[in-house]
Amino acid sequence: MLEIKRQVPLYRYYKGNFQLPEENYKTKGESVEYNTPSVKGVFVNSDIVKNSKGEGIKRMFVDEDDTGVDASVIENWFKKVYTGATTPTP
Repeated sequence: MLEIKRQVPLYRYYKGNFQLPEENYKTKGESVEYNTPSVKGVFVNSDIVKNSKGEGIKRMFVDEDDTGVDASVIENWFKKVYTGATTPTP
């Protein structure tokens, strides 16, 4: 069985919008030169997901190779919104 290993971290953006990719073409004679499309997005700090200082954050990311990360976090990353670890307040 072939196992494919992800080489990039998993990202979660919380509050924003992506714009449609731009399509840029150059014609030179009889051939068309294609450019790689780029995606742009605008994001603001979340009111719900906050860092340890109580400030809203725009994104979270995790790598499958990170140590100290619960396996359920990585397994459910794209299934439900991850809001971070909750710590009880005294």
